Amino acid sequence: MTERTPLLPYPVQAQGNSSQSGQPGPSDSHPIYLRACHSPWRMVNQKFLLFLRLIFAGYLSAVFGVSLKYKLENEDGHSCWRIPFQFSTVAFCVQWAWHLQTTLWTAMHLIFPKAIEVDPKECHGHKLRAYILRFFSPPNQACCGIRRFCFSMFYTMAHVFPFMNTMIYWACLVPTGHGGFKPPSMPHRHYPQPPCGNATIRYDPGKGLFEEDDIKAFSIINVWSITSVIAIIEIVFLNSIRRQTPVTGHTIGVMFCSGVYLA
Repeated sequence: MTERTPLLPYPVQAQGNSSQSGQPGPSDSHPIYLRACHSPWRMVNQKFLLFLRLIFAGYLSAVFGVSLKYKLENEDGHSCWRIPFQFSTVAFCVQWAWHLQTTLWTAMHLIFPKAIEVDPKECHGHKLRAYILRFFSPPNQACCGIRRFCFSMFYTMAHVFPFMNTMIYWACLVPTGHGGFKPPSMPHRHYPQPPCGNATIRYDPGKGLFEEDDIKAFSIINVWSITSVIAIIEIVFLNSIRRQTPVTGHTIGVMFCSGVYLA
């Protein structure tokens, strides 16, 4: 298998034997952890996939810093402790954590494509190195069903939450006037730029999105729009994870996590 070869199903005989040895069965011929590190497209090899993941992880990290600055400087009558409990923050952080983990796993899987085994005959230094490498590498087997389901739920929430965040903001908050800006009108009315420095960002109901400060427009577009675009690219191009099963379990899991947030 080369780095351009997608993850293909095992033969039927191998599937039957793998189900008895703890390997993935016919419903999932490869562990979900390895599928997160392989693109389903032949044109996206492992090196190019790692390059794309580094770009997305770095971009989301930059967005996190800029958006955090915007939220800290934005006055809405509440304290700064509101930020960790905002749904936009939760959705962004879950997606950001997913990209950080899969970027690390893709890099480790590219450098160490085979399973890292711990040789009991080696010295303590070599065994410690092997344990560290195994900790940062994707598991090569899916023996624990609970662990596999939790990782699958993590993947689901990292993409469902950004879609929900985008839909709630643009379909509910913006039309009702709670999006933090007025939709731009034609012709555009240009307002003088606020003075530089540590000026506090305030909501001006007479300004459109692109008439606001650059940091505000950047944060709104990225946190409530671009994250959904990145989620679509991740699902289509950057991993070969199959449809989550069982569907009922994942649906209940999404409802449960949403209820926990509301609680």
